[in-house]
Amino acid sequence: MPSLAACALIDQDPSVKSFAEFYSEADFSEASRVWMSHPGTDLPRSDPKISAWSEAQGLCDAAFQTAALSFLRHLRDEGDLRPVPFSEGRGHRWADAWNRFLDGSPARWDEEHLSSSLLSVAIMLHISGRNPQRPESGRYLDLVSMMDRGEFDSALLSDSARDVCDATGARLSLRIEPGWLPSLGVERYEGYRRVAFDKLESSAPSPEVLHLEIPVPSGELIAADWLRLEDELFTKIVDSGERFDINTSFGCAEQTRHYAEKFGFVSVFVGNSSPALVRKGSMIVAGKIDEPGYWDEEDPARERRLELAAKGWSEKNRITTDLWWATLIDRQVLEGLLATRVSPDQARSLVDGLLSKHSWGGPFSLRVPKGTLHLSFTAERESIREFQERSGAIDWAAFRQAHFVLSSEKLDWDSPHKPKPPKI
Repeated sequence: MPSLAACALIDQDPSVKSFAEFYSEADFSEASRVWMSHPGTDLPRSDPKISAWSEAQGLCDAAFQTAALSFLRHLRDEGDLRPVPFSEGRGHRWADAWNRFLDGSPARWDEEHLSSSLLSVAIMLHISGRNPQRPESGRYLDLVSMMDRGEFDSALLSDSARDVCDATGARLSLRIEPGWLPSLGVERYEGYRRVAFDKLESSAPSPEVLHLEIPVPSGELIAADWLRLEDELFTKIVDSGERFDINTSFGCAEQTRHYAEKFGFVSVFVGNSSPALVRKGSMIVAGKIDEPGYWDEEDPARERRLELAAKGWSEKNRITTDLWWATLIDRQVLEGLLATRVSPDQARSLVDGLLSKHSWGGPFSLRVPKGTLHLSFTAERESIREFQERSGAIDWAAFRQAHFVLSSEKLDWDSPHKPKPPKI
């Protein structure tokens, strides 16, 4: 079993630089012995031998992760670590965890995420005895040298260091160059052979308000999280084969653009928020304001919300987000889409049936001016609050949440964003 010293946070002399001072050869030897003595895959998981091995493995893993974190904290405190540049706004989990760790404010699972990725490399290259010709003492020195050198290829860090950029949709990889110098980049391949790693050399694009248009020929707008018709008819019609990574802000925005430009309806990611359609005249904000009976007496914006309601903004039906999207479509457009699979009379009947099922949260309909509706939204959920609509018609301070705006005219927006210098 690993020593108790290796499983605890170790306070070392600040001058110590080698990983060997944090992770002993005895701990390595025990970890290697455990990994190389697996009782076999033929035994059921309930077999006591498997349970005993798993417990021993867990202790060995904990010993390494504790030592790795102690070593990284030491390097951080000595000023020997650098943040990942150009990572802000990209949603790369490893890079964000690393930068928060360097700032001294890691989120709950950041340190676990970092140390487990290093553990995977240590096991794969050294602890598991991948090279049986190499004596154990030599494999230990190889591990210490790797950690002291601080060099990790993205292929070694594997999936923990690969993510899709939230801002651009590019698939990013992270590698660490000698001296614990991390960088994000895009790997290029010829077949299965990686031929290049192109480092990012600029910040992510600044958020912006995106604009789309949808037709409203009937003036009756149907709203719900999604339109659930018998045999998933609506879903089948609008599923034209294109796929977007909706785990990213970029992918969600591209999905919204696809539906608007190809099928003429709005569907915007709003999270698990059940937003209301808050309306004044022909302008609709998908978000939330307070109404009488829902005041938070500690809320400093209480009076402003009351003032907003007095100025004519009213909160209409809410959209229940069983699906975390808000979908709005003109009735005539919807009937036209359905009529590509059924008769016009059947299409009208299906829409009537859909609306007859109205309950709290949709589907429901509301009247809007006929013609064209302009959608203003941002790829990052709720970030539209960071922009000011130039006419001053919208006072964001009065909204608890805001996701997107629909209006009869295209709105102009002022951006508060300025390029930020990279952390170096």
